[in-house]
Amino acid sequence: MDCFGAGRLDEYRGKGKLDLVIVYAAEPGSLTQAPGGRDNARVVSKATFAALSLADEAGNYFLRPDRIMGMFIVDPSHPPSGYEACLKVCMGT
Repeated sequence: MDCFGAGRLDEYRGKGKLDLVIVYAAEPGSLTQAPGGRDNARVVSKATFAALSLADEAGNYFLRPDRIMGMFIVDPSHPPSGYEACLKVCMGT
């Protein structure tokens, strides 16, 4: 929810568009501001991703397993406990 913001959650809720959250350890210096003007959204350039990833024989790049800190299966149609309190803070209400 963080990279899209609480205001856009209805675009994803119950539509099977958001199934997995991956927490990946990236060097802060490799992150750049994401397009679109959101202050909290960061991206890694394709060139940086390729340089820091593992390539297979076909030239496909994959996340390094030693940098994956956690993975969470999510169901946006059933928000986790504490969601309402978090939403109030995020939306400033």
